[in-house]
Amino acid sequence: MFNYFDSKSIPSPDNQGGINYSRWNDPQTDQVIEKAGTIPDWPQRKDLYCQAAQRVAEGASHIYLYQRFDLDSYRDRMQGWIPNGWNNDGWNAYDWWVSK
Repeated sequence: MFNYFDSKSIPSPDNQGGINYSRWNDPQTDQVIEKAGTIPDWPQRKDLYCQAAQRVAEGASHIYLYQRFDLDSYRDRMQGWIPNGWNNDGWNAYDWWVSK
């Protein structure tokens, strides 16, 4: 969440190009995300990240206008390949095998 929604990740010369491309800038969200990153207790950290996600969702930082068309194909001898929503075909390459 820090990379995408913390204001310190808004692309600038200081950070040499962060990836907060939506330019989401909310001090309260920053505070919650940064606090979550310092807490080793998973349930507490999860609650903080959920709070931050709720603020971002309510603020409508992203409004999706279209979805890229993506076509995946493979031979039926290839086993274990599963498509995913991140457009990363090799994400589960460790599960692939070729049947005879």
